[in-house]
Amino acid sequence: MSWNNLGSALRQVGRFDEAITAHTNARDILGQLEDHHGEGLAWNNCGIALTEVRRFDEAITAHTNARDILGQLEDHHGEGLAWNNLGNALTEVRRFDEAITAHTNARDILGQLEDHHGEAQAWNNCGIALTEVRRFDEAITAHTNAREIHHQLEDHHGEAQAWNNCGIALQQVGRFDEAITAHTNARDIHHQLEDHHGEGLAWNNLGIALREVGRFDEAITAHTNARDILGQLEDHHGEAQAWNNCGTALQQVRRLDEAITAHSTARDIYRRLGKRHGEGTAQSNLGIALAQVRRFDEARSCWRQAVEAFIETGDAQSAKRVQAILDILGP
Repeated sequence: MSWNNLGSALRQVGRFDEAITAHTNARDILGQLEDHHGEGLAWNNCGIALTEVRRFDEAITAHTNARDILGQLEDHHGEGLAWNNLGNALTEVRRFDEAITAHTNARDILGQLEDHHGEAQAWNNCGIALTEVRRFDEAITAHTNAREIHHQLEDHHGEAQAWNNCGIALQQVGRFDEAITAHTNARDIHHQLEDHHGEGLAWNNLGIALREVGRFDEAITAHTNARDILGQLEDHHGEAQAWNNCGTALQQVRRLDEAITAHSTARDIYRRLGKRHGEGTAQSNLGIALAQVRRFDEARSCWRQAVEAFIETGDAQSAKRVQAILDILGP
């Protein structure tokens, strides 16, 4: 087995650090042998593994090198795949405009080559980046195109992902009934495919949309299902999000003690994971629930900690919003 193939096999079983070593060895050997095509492919594979361990700047370098080498060799299919992977890494470091350009290039190249599966993935990834820069109508179009292509190809997993992402964008423009339909479709397809992680994420997003139209009891059920599924799968970040969202829905029906428990649990999970922004969000929501039961000193403490977390993570807008609450209440 070659170093590059070994790296791909290691990636499949989640041994990403070993995969990085394998792809790096492949890259170096093939470069020395002047097999630049193989070198370009190894760069691309190494970038995928680097992204998995959140070494995003190195991943960006890897995919950029892959793109340039494969483009020079006129392997336009490989170039298109490298553009798409580069866009994913750029999204992770919040370089969204560059990510949109990368995914658009990938989409155009792969579409011209009639790799419609890759084209659909690029549409979907582009939609995610468009949502981040609040270009919601374009994001909805992108996810709809991805969904339709995946459906035609009978790639139901990709179709479900596109439904879920489209629902997120629909919520942002207040089209909540359509969002509920989108997340329900995503949930059902993921369930049929026994993709329980995707199912859990769809349940969570569905709960948010249900909450927006005042269907709070259904929202609580949705977030509870998400919490249980994601917790069992040890996706503790997703589990914390579901706990936090459930707490918000519980507040709406005045089940305040349960809401306090939910937000406290979310906060504790985020803290264990070192996710300071998520911890700040949970602290902010916990403060609201505590204030509603007149536990004002504890609420103030939560809000102060939320402000600190938001400042640490560069979210000045959220820090300002929570600080305004503290200023109104006074010391």
